[in-house]
Amino acid sequence: MKSIQKKIQTSFQKVYSPIWEKIKSTSEDPIKQQIEIMSRLRLFKDIPKTTIRLIRARCHQRIYKKNEVIFYEGEPGIGLYIIIEGKVEIYKEKNNKKIILSTLSSEDFFGELSLLVIDKPRSASAVALEPTTLLGFFNPDLKVIMKRNPHIASIILLNIANIIGERLIKTNELLEKYLEFSGEFYEKD
Repeated sequence: MKSIQKKIQTSFQKVYSPIWEKIKSTSEDPIKQQIEIMSRLRLFKDIPKTTIRLIRARCHQRIYKKNEVIFYEGEPGIGLYIIIEGKVEIYKEKNNKKIILSTLSSEDFFGELSLLVIDKPRSASAVALEPTTLLGFFNPDLKVIMKRNPHIASIILLNIANIIGERLIKTNELLEKYLEFSGEFYEKD
């Protein structure tokens, strides 16, 4: 009798478990999901989840439609964006040609240089490739954290410095390869 009950229970779980999982996952608190995503970002490495919750409270949610521009190259940069859902393309336009620099998706972020270099023009444009939800973390938000919790602000800034440093190294390596390939690379005497 117990083996029949176990078979029925197992069959029931196989059929109904996915249904309940879907209902459970769609009813999850979006703020909690955003905090989970933020806690996985290198940007917030070594920051406790309770503090990330406070940082999230300073963020601004933005929802973009497909092909909606987030910002244009040349606009003043005021902060970074965290992709919660969707895809974003970072691009430049030269001589009416679009040059795609990067395609980013959920759990990526962009525009972090704007937290450090205030009101400097954006070096590229960003557009949503599909319906996209972003969290904006802007320079004034960082300044509030700097005043209220300088230790956390220093961790964020150190993380940004590490990320930018790694990207600069990669850029230098690509530039060196390009110059070698094009024959324009030479040694100075």
